[in-house]
Amino acid sequence: MHDTWQKTKIWTKISVIGLVTIFVILFILENHANAADVWFFGTYQTRVLWVLLWSFVAGVLVIPLARPVYRAFSQLAALRKKPETHATITPAKDEPPAESHPPAS
Repeated sequence: MHDTWQKTKIWTKISVIGLVTIFVILFILENHANAADVWFFGTYQTRVLWVLLWSFVAGVLVIPLARPVYRAFSQLAALRKKPETHATITPAKDEPPAESHPPAS
């Protein structure tokens, strides 16, 4: 039974990888000649696959920065809501110095 389960898992992985590979190849073949107008401080005509590639690269670069930026804005918002307190300097209480005891032998 264990052997059958392992074979099923392996063949499922092989099938999914094969289907994804076929999809990617068909996608590239169908879109390699399609043109797209891109506006980036001017209008440029380029291929759809280049737009897809650069969009993916931009996403990979931006996603790791999103969480720290969100955290920074949350901290700024918390600082704005925090009421300002004017700390007054209080004189230290006169406490006797701590007695030092000789080490016990």
